[in-house]
Amino acid sequence: RTGQRLRGRGVTPVSDQAEIDALKARSLKRTLWVIHSRVVADREAVRIHLLAHLRHQVALEKAGVLFAAGPLADEDGKPTGTSMTIVRAADAAEARRIAETDPMHVAGVRNFTVSRWSVNEGRITVTVDIADGTASLA
Repeated sequence: RTGQRLRGRGVTPVSDQAEIDALKARSLKRTLWVIHSRVVADREAVRIHLLAHLRHQVALEKAGVLFAAGPLADEDGKPTGTSMTIVRAADAAEARRIAETDPMHVAGVRNFTVSRWSVNEGRITVTVDIADGTASLA
């Protein structure tokens, strides 16, 4: 049934295990950690800790720990009160320790969960430190 549904959209399903295995073997297979953070306090409580949080994020960036971070929004751009921070860590325990040092989490105005992210595909060609606008070619 899936094949019929896909064919109807101009996609022909192909099951070539050798090619699948070859593509997977070449993939990066890099583990990063995603810290999902959610606001659990009022806006003023969050604002009070924002400067310390931003300083913390910049410090993680400069230390090479922070891969990317920022707030999430719905399809219309309306903030959801959630954010995603992607960090380089040896394991889940280290990622959790990193999350626990965020001033927003320390103050209890945000809570968090940690997920493992297997990075397999994509392209990065420029190193950019977003907070201060510096960039370098690698």
